[in-house]
Formats: sequence, structure tokens, C-alpha cells
Amino acid sequence: MIATSSAWKEYIKDSSVFHVKATMTGGSTLQLTDSDFMMGSVSFTDSMSGMNEIALGAVVTNTFNATLNNNDGKFDSWDWTEIEVWFGIEVNGNEEWIKRGKYTIDRPSSIGNTIKIECYDYMDKLNTYYSLVTDITYPLEASRLVYYMCQYCGVDYDFSGTTGWQFDNSFNVNTAF
Repeated sequence: MIATSSAWKEYIKDSSVFHVKATMTGGSTLQLTDSDFMMGSVSFTDSMSGMNEIALGAVVTNTFNATLNNNDGKFDSWDWTEIEVWFGIEVNGNEEWIKRGKYTIDRPSSIGNTIKIECYDYMDKLNTYYSLVTDITYPLEASRLVYYMCQYCGVDYDFSGTTGWQFDNSFNVNTAF
């Protein structure tokens, strides 16, 4: 669930005009605004590994698709790998921005006046075979297993909190899966 203000909820009842801003990173950083995207090309898709039910182990993955306006050639030699996207509105002179996520950019096959990009959230990075993670010794805590998997797959994690490595209802993993 994405938290929004009352003004946002009222606005979307009557309007479909939204603003997009993004930061693309990789070998360099570039701030993008509405004019960098072709009108009507921005879309977000949320999907789940189980279609009709929420099962144990089900995950929600997100994609971001857009077409970049490259009429001025500013994306011709791009080498960016990630994009962080914000979606916003302006109501009565006030702007409200909602962070939609940070995505890995799948490189486009061609560059021209427009460039279609398809981007995947970090859950896609976890789409790897567990058997490839070879430097784990057992037994270990489940939280430590999550830590190793995140490091191996290059997924950001935050285990800083007051409980450190402990999760609620944590348990030990004694054997490999």
C-alpha cells in the first residue's frame, strides 16, 4: 500500500495528469524530468509469483517501463545501470511526490530518437540458483542466510535495527535446502 494525502486521493478521481522525475545512475548520474519521457509511455507493473493466492514464499515484483525522448541525442552514449523513480502531482501549487522504487535497467537493443527501457526492481536480482552460493557453512541463523543471499545477489539490505541479526520468530537453518 502506498501512503498518499487526501489531496492526492481527490486529485486522481478527476485527473490523469502526473509528473515523473527520476535519477539514472551507473558510470554517471543524470536527473530526469517529464520532458525526458515520451508522453503516455511511463508504466508500472506489480505482479506476484502466485496469481490467485498469497502463498508462503510468494513475492511481489515490480517493473517500470518508459520511452526516453532522445531527440537531442543526450542518451546516445548512456551507460546507466539503475533508475530511481518518483511519481507526483501538483495540487493548488503544492507538489506531492511518491517514491515508486529503484530499478535495474535492462539495456535497450537500439538507440534512436526514442529509447524504450524496461526496468526491474531488486527482487529480480534474487532470481538465481541457491546452489551457486557455495561459501555458506551450516548450521546458521535464517537471518544470516538472508544476509548471505542478499550479498551474493547484490541486493540492498538493512539489518541495522535494535535487534541486529534477529528477526521476530527467528529459527536456525541446520541443513542446505
